[in-house]
Amino acid sequence: MSVKRMALFCVAAAVSVQAHADYQCDVGISWLSGSIDMGGGSYYVPPGEYVPPETDDPEPPVGGEMPTIPTTPPASSGDEDYDGWAVTGRYYFAPVDTSHGPIDLAPFITRSSSVGGQYGRLETDETDLETSFWDADVRLVIASRWVLEAELGGREVDELGADTDIDLYRAAVGYYVGETTEVKVSVDREDADFEDYDRWSVQVNHVTTFENGMTWQARALLGNVTGDHDLWRDVDGTDIEIDMSFYFNSRLGVGAKYSAKDRGDAGDIDAHELWANYFVTDKLSLALSYYSEDHDGRDLESDGIVFAAKYKI
Repeated sequence: MSVKRMALFCVAAAVSVQAHADYQCDVGISWLSGSIDMGGGSYYVPPGEYVPPETDDPEPPVGGEMPTIPTTPPASSGDEDYDGWAVTGRYYFAPVDTSHGPIDLAPFITRSSSVGGQYGRLETDETDLETSFWDADVRLVIASRWVLEAELGGREVDELGADTDIDLYRAAVGYYVGETTEVKVSVDREDADFEDYDRWSVQVNHVTTFENGMTWQARALLGNVTGDHDLWRDVDGTDIEIDMSFYFNSRLGVGAKYSAKDRGDAGDIDAHELWANYFVTDKLSLALSYYSEDHDGRDLESDGIVFAAKYKI
């Protein structure tokens, strides 16, 4: 090999390493601002009815590590604005290789094991209702095929000095049926003061990367929900979630999510989300998302914007 070719090879290798910097942990912070429209005016939403966004994937979800700040908090009367924040962290048991596709999807593509969590708060502007939330989870990939996940979380709603606690539990078993295709069965439980929900769900997650470097991802979930509520007789139902995302390159991605939740007499919830995520550097990413929720039968709507920043180490 000539000296000139050797020099070019070294430069190319250096650029490649810089463009695909591995990492082993990440930390992030998210901010949220939203509003609740009660429509017909005063309406009480029992704290137990609060349904946070599903965090069914401890690894970066579709949307690439989008913030998991809960959306609509309970509200006691009229229209209401609210703000919130969350801090997140995740540790991977081995360095994550980012050279096989979008940086956001690297943990899923490389089948990385990890442990992580988050803590945050929401507060309404007029009624000063506060909601604090936390989650801790672990994801283990065994023999490069089997996936075991467990998650524990909590929500505490402080309204007029009266606290309402909500406990969340989740366990899942998955299997990589293809190089970048995972099928997973999960069981979730939500335990509040006067209502309980159990959900069994099946989820399929798939990623395809093209030769030009572009990547698309799709996730679909179908869940069966059984519940016990002190106010309503029938709160059984189903959950449907569909996510689609597209990455123009390893740094820039956009996506959308739709979810429909049927809770029988407690009403239905339709939710939409649009997001964009961009890595300013190999380590620092910025994300912006818009979401909306419609609680059918209660004349209750909410929407908001979430901004998140995350740094990988």
